[in-house]
Amino acid sequence: MDWEPAYFISGGKSGPYTESDWGRNTSELKSNLANGADPSCGDGDTQTFNKCILEPGAKGKYNVDYGLPFNRKDVCKPGDGCINLINPDKDGKVAVLEHGHFGNPNPSDCSGDKYDPYFSDKKKYKERARQLQYIWKNCGEGSMSKYSKIVQNGHPNDITNSCVIDKKAFIDAGLEQYYPGPGKGGGLEPSNNGVAISWGHGVGDGACRTTHFLQQGESKGSVKHQNPSNTTLNWQMDMRAWSGEFSDANNGGGPGSGAGYLRDGAGATRQDEQDSVSCLQPQMKLFTGDKFEKLLDTICGKDGKLCPKQDCGCMNPPGYPVGNKWGDCSAFTDKGQCSNYDKCEKGWCCEWKECPQKPIVP
Repeated sequence: MDWEPAYFISGGKSGPYTESDWGRNTSELKSNLANGADPSCGDGDTQTFNKCILEPGAKGKYNVDYGLPFNRKDVCKPGDGCINLINPDKDGKVAVLEHGHFGNPNPSDCSGDKYDPYFSDKKKYKERARQLQYIWKNCGEGSMSKYSKIVQNGHPNDITNSCVIDKKAFIDAGLEQYYPGPGKGGGLEPSNNGVAISWGHGVGDGACRTTHFLQQGESKGSVKHQNPSNTTLNWQMDMRAWSGEFSDANNGGGPGSGAGYLRDGAGATRQDEQDSVSCLQPQMKLFTGDKFEKLLDTICGKDGKLCPKQDCGCMNPPGYPVGNKWGDCSAFTDKGQCSNYDKCEKGWCCEWKECPQKPIVP
């Protein structure tokens, strides 16, 4: 797979959305069924479009590829959930810009309920999501110290930590040839000898469970990238969309509570990064599902015993029925989700037990 400027395919199962689809809801299109794209935008998004793509001088500063769809008059007028951003002449490719963090995910749910065709077992999706969070929560410690480490981002007034999976994990998994680095279309050898864990919105033609490498990349305009080799392994847990909401850092609220690795030093100012208007269009490269499985099996063990369920956080109550339709309670990653009693089934409610929090070390 080649490196490409990040984009998402604005389209459905039968191909890109067209001019006749503009303004309609994706659910209305019976001849082009939805497959994980969110081609909508809102009025507030136009501020980002103007700064990064449309304003005089924006091209010289950021030089965004696949930015034509944002240039349409009243592009966001149809509103959320509608087909606003289209680019049928470019195979449906619409630019993806870094746009803050996705948040602490609930891996029991996949927004839109559209999944990567490689995976057909939703139970496996939930378990892999839990394992990914286990690696992050225990990054660089115990059994996770073999393949992971904490890396600090930012500056003294904006410190975040990220969990980097070491290149050794790829080598031991027999995936060294697929480890990201220089290749066709660009690419750099990743900094910190590894890739940071990330989850959130998707890119390309992805759906939930699709995995891509994302790299800050060399500057394409006058705004210089300070950490072009910073690379993440992003696991899609939501729709693919223009807004690159990627959780790749911990800002003190637990894994995924912040953004900071991919965008670190990519904005014209640190404030631009904090305001989610870095205008970074990262480079992307697909990492297929079978390889992602091998990587996690190497880190967690094929039997998963190196990434056990923990005795804190969101826990199953005594007697919790196996096969509960809401899945294992450990899938819920914060107290609010865990205590969501609207999702209790016949009185079986998840229980919250505080975990010790690791401080952000200055």
